[in-house]
Amino acid sequence: MNRHTVIAIVASIVIISPVAYAGLNIFALDRLELRSADPDRFSLFDMSSKKMIKVCNTSPFPANFDHLNVRIVYHEDKSATYSVLSQGVPASASRILNGTFHANSFPEAQYVFMYLDGISMDATESWLDPDQMYITTEINTTILGLIPYHLISNYTVRDFYDIMNEGDDVLSC
Repeated sequence: MNRHTVIAIVASIVIISPVAYAGLNIFALDRLELRSADPDRFSLFDMSSKKMIKVCNTSPFPANFDHLNVRIVYHEDKSATYSVLSQGVPASASRILNGTFHANSFPEAQYVFMYLDGISMDATESWLDPDQMYITTEINTTILGLIPYHLISNYTVRDFYDIMNEGDDVLSC
């Protein structure tokens, strides 16, 4: 084989490999599923105090991210954010991740979360409209270490509770 052909093949592999890895990572990130770390029932209050969430990677490729944020907006200008920094989830596996929780007012956020937990279990009457609140999940990574990539999903509070409470038997990994 010609020396220039060998150099061209090696150079092509060196160039294509990081791009392929980044593409497979984005593919895997798009297939992450979030669930409650508690096998009994999801609770926003527990997520804010125990600071754990279960992440399932349903793809055959490992998923790596720089940040995972779950932002809960419970009043016009009041919000809380659960964040996990730089983690990886192996292919076709799940992990329980520890994060941090920040709120404009921590006691107020936990009070609202206890109330929402009660509504989700039909254990309390409604004085807040959960349909006026929303939850946004955001997964951040970089492509080739340079280009930021954000995967954002928006949910109503009711939809988020339904997803988080689906249980391990519904998980694809």
